[in-house]
Order: sequence, then structure tokens, then C-alpha cells
Amino acid sequence: MRETLFNLLKADLGNLEPPDAVKEYMNACIDKAISDLRAAGIAVDAENAEDHMTIVRAAAWIYKNRDSREARPWQLQRDYNNRRLKRFGGGSCDI
Repeated sequence: MRETLFNLLKADLGNLEPPDAVKEYMNACIDKAISDLRAAGIAVDAENAEDHMTIVRAAAWIYKNRDSREARPWQLQRDYNNRRLKRFGGGSCDI
């Protein structure tokens, strides 16, 4: 799963050949995204493409906003909310 997430993050950020220091930071952003999902009570499935994309979107947001204190964008927050709803047997929130 790690290599897939890393490759997806590189593509999302448009940085397919990052230097080693940037690779380490990108991997830390992936770890933080997974940690944030778990802290929100969201189980992460290594085989689920939807989970991969949620992790990558969260990691990309962390990477891009490392110097700001902006809240999560509504699309990413919606992804988190949808994952929570699915966990509790509900539908999805497409607002």
C-alpha cells in the first residue's frame, strides 16, 4: 500500500522525481493523513481504492498547506464524514 500511496501523492503534487528530503516529507504527510483518519475513528483498508484516494487527498493537503493554519477544505471534510457514515452503516453525504 505504501508504494501505491507514495506514487499517487507524487502524481497529485506533480512531483514525480522528488529529492530524497522531499520524499521523506511526502511519506511523513502520508503517515499524518493515516493517523488523522484513524484519530477520527475511520478504519483504513489497504485494499480499498476509495481509502487510497482519501489518504492521498489528505496527504496532498497537508503537504501544500504546511505553512498555513487553514481548516480542511470542504471536499476533504466531506470525504471524512462519508467514511464515518459508512462505518456506522449510514449512507453518504454528498452536500
